[in-house]
Amino acid sequence: MVTILSVVLLVAGVAGALARPSGLPAWAVPVAAAAVAVAGPVSITEARSSVGPLVEPVAFLLFAVPLAAQLDRLGFFDAAAARVRGRHAPVGLWALAALTVAVLNLDAAVVLLTPLYIRIARSWDVDPVPYAFVPALLACLASSALPVSNLTNLVVVERLEVGAGSFLSELGGPTVAACTVGYLLWRRALRPALPAAGGVPARGHGKALLGGAAVIALLVVGFVPGRALGLEAWMVAGAVNVLLLLCDRRTRPWPWSSVPWGTAVLVSTLAVLAGGAAPALPVEDLLGSGGGIAVARSAAVGAVTANAVNNLPALLLALDALNATRVSPAIWALLLGVNAGPVVLVTGSLSGVLWLDATRREGVDVGPGNYARVGIAVGVPSFAAAVAVLLALA
Repeated sequence: MVTILSVVLLVAGVAGALARPSGLPAWAVPVAAAAVAVAGPVSITEARSSVGPLVEPVAFLLFAVPLAAQLDRLGFFDAAAARVRGRHAPVGLWALAALTVAVLNLDAAVVLLTPLYIRIARSWDVDPVPYAFVPALLACLASSALPVSNLTNLVVVERLEVGAGSFLSELGGPTVAACTVGYLLWRRALRPALPAAGGVPARGHGKALLGGAAVIALLVVGFVPGRALGLEAWMVAGAVNVLLLLCDRRTRPWPWSSVPWGTAVLVSTLAVLAGGAAPALPVEDLLGSGGGIAVARSAAVGAVTANAVNNLPALLLALDALNATRVSPAIWALLLGVNAGPVVLVTGSLSGVLWLDATRREGVDVGPGNYARVGIAVGVPSFAAAVAVLLALA
C-alpha cells in the first residue's frame, strides 16, 4: 500500500506540473505531493538522499539564468539579432545552438539563445515560433557530447570518473546524427520562414556584442578546463555574475527576479517523489546489459523515464538500480536516453521548463502541447537516429 501511494504521488506531481490547475505555478502540486510523501512513505533521510546529488546542478541553474538576464541588460541579445541575416542564417542558427549546448551547457544555452532567436525572427518580420524551438530541441539532441553539455553528464563524471575523451568517442557520433536529422526534420515540420533578401542591415551595438561575446568566452574557458582546477560549473557561473556586477553598472542591481527558484523547487520535489517511488519501478529489470537490443532498451528506458519524472531524477534512479561502478554500454545508452530523449514532456528536463518560461517572457504563444507535438515530429525520430548510430558504433 505504501509503495502504491508513492507511485500515485509521483504521477500526481508530474501531472500537476504539466497541467498547472487553477493557474498554479508548476511547482505547487509537486510540492504538495512531496509534503504528503515525506509525511508518509518517504523518510526525511530518504528525501535528503534524493535531493543531495542535485545540489550542485541546481546551484548552477540559479546562477545561469540571472547571468542571461545580465547579458540582456547589456544589450547583447539585441546586438546579436541585428547582425544575423542572409538566407543561410537558419542553418547557422542551428549550428550555433548545437555548439553552444555542447560546450556551454544546455540550460545556459536555452536561457541565452531562446530570447535571441525570437528577437532575430522578429527582426526578420517572420513567425518566431519555429526559431524559438531551436534551442529547446538542441538542448536535448546536442547535450551528450561533452561532460559539461548536460548536468546529467556531470553526475556520471562524478560517480564513475569518466573523461571528456570517452564522451566524445562514445556519444559524439550519436550526437552528430541527432543534430543532423533534427535539422532536416525541423525544416520540414516547422517550415521556418527565411529573411528577405539581404536581411536586416547590421547596426550599432558593437560594444554590447563584444562585451557579451567576451562573457560567453569566459564561461567556456571556465567550464571546459575548470573541473581539472577544482572549479564546478556553478562556481564559474557565480564568479562571472559577480564580475559583471563589478565591471558594468548596467547589470546592477543583480536581477533577483530572474532567479528560477520555482524551477529549482520543482526539480527537487520531483527527485523526492521519484526516490520514494523507486522501489516500485522495475528500472533494473528493464535496463539492458550487453549489446544490441539490450542497449537500445536501455536508451528507450532512459528516454521514457526522463519524460515521466525529469531526466536528473531518472538518471539517479537508474544508476542506483544498476549499482554501477564503471561505465558500460548500458550506461552510455542510458545517458543518451535521459539526455536526448526528453523531447515529449516539457518537464522532462530543466531546459524544457526554462525554455517555456523564456518563451512566455518574450510573448511567444507556446505551451506543453506545442512542445509535445514538435518533440514527436522532430525530436523522437532524431533520438532514434542517435540510438541507431550508438548501436552501429558499439
